[in-house]
Amino acid sequence: MMRRYILGWLAVLAWALGACAPPPMAPASPSTPAADAETEPSPSPVQVLRLRGGNFGYPSPYGFFRGPGYTRMSFLFDTLIWKDASGEFIPWLATAWEVDPQGLLWTFTLREGVTWQDGTPFRAEDVVFTFTYFAENPHPSFPLFGQAEVVEAVDAVDERTVQIRLARPYAPFLARMVSVVPILPKHIWEKVADPVQFRDEAALVGTGPYRLVSYDQAEGAYLYEANEDFWAGVPCVRRIELIPVSEPPLALREGQIHAYSSVVRVLPREVVAAFEEDPRFRVLAAPGEWNLVLYFNLARGEPFQSRQFRQAVAHALDLQTMVDQVLLGDGLPGTPGWLPPANPWHNPDVQPYPYDPERANRLLDEAGYVDRDGDGVRELSDGRPLRLELLFGNWFSPRPAEMIQRWLADVGIQVVLQSVDRTTSDQRTAQGQYEMALVGHGGLGGDPSFMERVFSSRSRSRGFNRVHGYANPRFDELAAQQNVTVDPELRRRMVYEMQEILAQDVPVIPLYYPNRRHIFNAQVLDAWYFTPGGYGGGIPMAWNKHLFVTCRQTGM
Repeated sequence: MMRRYILGWLAVLAWALGACAPPPMAPASPSTPAADAETEPSPSPVQVLRLRGGNFGYPSPYGFFRGPGYTRMSFLFDTLIWKDASGEFIPWLATAWEVDPQGLLWTFTLREGVTWQDGTPFRAEDVVFTFTYFAENPHPSFPLFGQAEVVEAVDAVDERTVQIRLARPYAPFLARMVSVVPILPKHIWEKVADPVQFRDEAALVGTGPYRLVSYDQAEGAYLYEANEDFWAGVPCVRRIELIPVSEPPLALREGQIHAYSSVVRVLPREVVAAFEEDPRFRVLAAPGEWNLVLYFNLARGEPFQSRQFRQAVAHALDLQTMVDQVLLGDGLPGTPGWLPPANPWHNPDVQPYPYDPERANRLLDEAGYVDRDGDGVRELSDGRPLRLELLFGNWFSPRPAEMIQRWLADVGIQVVLQSVDRTTSDQRTAQGQYEMALVGHGGLGGDPSFMERVFSSRSRSRGFNRVHGYANPRFDELAAQQNVTVDPELRRRMVYEMQEILAQDVPVIPLYYPNRRHIFNAQVLDAWYFTPGGYGGGIPMAWNKHLFVTCRQTGM
């Protein structure tokens, strides 16, 4: 496997370094103003769009996992509102919405003429049912779907009007619920007692722009065809094929796929430059909204409960070197406030922990973890060696784990590495079955209420990125208050203080944010974009279904 990986990259680099250099094309920009939707000519249909596959679960509302899985599900199921290239909310199943002055009663006008893919008319009762069903049957990894503590009641005023009454004002209501919750057909799901195990074909009946033709779990292959009865008309991209490829840049160059996003990994500069110089391709760039994070399981007690220990670890890690060597310099070191600079809610005053092994050693000494027997490994208070297990997924580079192991050994902490597959990693981190873990996920460009889900001791999340054992009363108070604060400046002050608390407490250490690249064959589809703040609650991919429906950045 390693030999094939190395040979593949050598082939990519050989092509990149030997490529001819015609006049370079300017990289596509998501900020390029689009023509008025009424005067812009309709783009030509894309008969087949092939993209890199990968298994992210059965694409039903309960069968998927992680952001790429949500994306695959979103091709089949619609939300009330959605996002376009500007990052603004646009009408989708709802054509209009308004809220009362108290911020409690939201009224949505539903689109007429929409049918489910089995021909049943879409009605207001489907929306009412959806919010109730998700509240009673929480999604295993997407708690955004059902927040019973937020929604007090959902009522159908008539066939085309739904009112949602909140228990209290909820600032991220549109960003974290309305634009995220997939609407379910009541006539199908009201009969389902175990939604996670529901794998019948009926589980895939949505109102969305595509129908699933086939799904191969082992290969991670998905085949979608346009829903010819879609309420906005036949989607511009007629067929989407998600296929397995071992070396995406080579597959893109050879025409096996038509676009490739590097959100987690980075590409060598030579490879990116060669695509920029090839007139067939364009390269879209954006700052990182995905991160790799070192998690401490504070529920395990000593030494993780010690803030001095966690701060010492932060000083022991050379994050800039990690960025230089793992990301080839194409990214930013993590900030202890967690939110990256790309997020508009990022607190720029939060200071990083500089790489300082001497300071790390002093903090460990002060915490009482010293090397009493002179073997190079410090001891816990009961005399046991300070030997810790670091869990990480084998689906990304092992180098960050190896670097952490080496740097912590320099300050007397022995780290044992344990590599597992992605499913096992997600399960174990969700259940708190780890001492330390490397967790990678996106969603960091969206609404800051995400912080509550991850760090608040009151969080109802059962997701893999929830922190175990961390409790700070002030953080919990701010996390609850910012959700009900509709004044943006007041809310900003709260979110800034939350980041300051995280930086001081260090329940996790964000390691880096890779810059994003999306390389695409412009002769197949040329209107790609990264959605500001992500779609579906913050997913940082370039696979916004609005693009596939319209082949444009704006307009329906």
